[in-house]
Amino acid sequence: MTQATRIHDLSSFRKRNAGRRGNAIIEFAFVFVLFFIVLLTMLELGRGMWVYATIATATRRAGDYCMVRGSLRPGAAADITAVIQRYTAGLDQSELTVVTTYNPDSDAPFTDPSAASRNDIAQVRVTYPFRLVVGMVLPNNLLQMTSTTRVVVAN
Repeated sequence: MTQATRIHDLSSFRKRNAGRRGNAIIEFAFVFVLFFIVLLTMLELGRGMWVYATIATATRRAGDYCMVRGSLRPGAAADITAVIQRYTAGLDQSELTVVTTYNPDSDAPFTDPSAASRNDIAQVRVTYPFRLVVGMVLPNNLLQMTSTTRVVVAN
């Protein structure tokens, strides 16, 4: 192949691809935006699942505390909140809402834990506001995560 043939092949290659020069940049921009949206969605869903699993575990542990220490040393609100705070490391503790009730389905539920006795039902409900990281984009970026557990007081 001569030098003139090589130059001719190179110039014909450039002429054929002259109209397709910006395609790669445009395709990359579309794919990158889609990839970034999928990545942010996966991160938000994963973080939301972690928050819910954390408060669900804390609620179960607080229910266990009420069940075991029910009528012997009734689960005072401060003790139950301390149990929940122990299991919710990584969350904003000031935004946790803890509500403990005994016999929540009876006609006249009593809320005094010192009156709890065996076979009473203790209910612990934990609520945590989950804020999305992409909250600037969405108008309502707050989800209330709630976990409830009911146990029978054994002691």
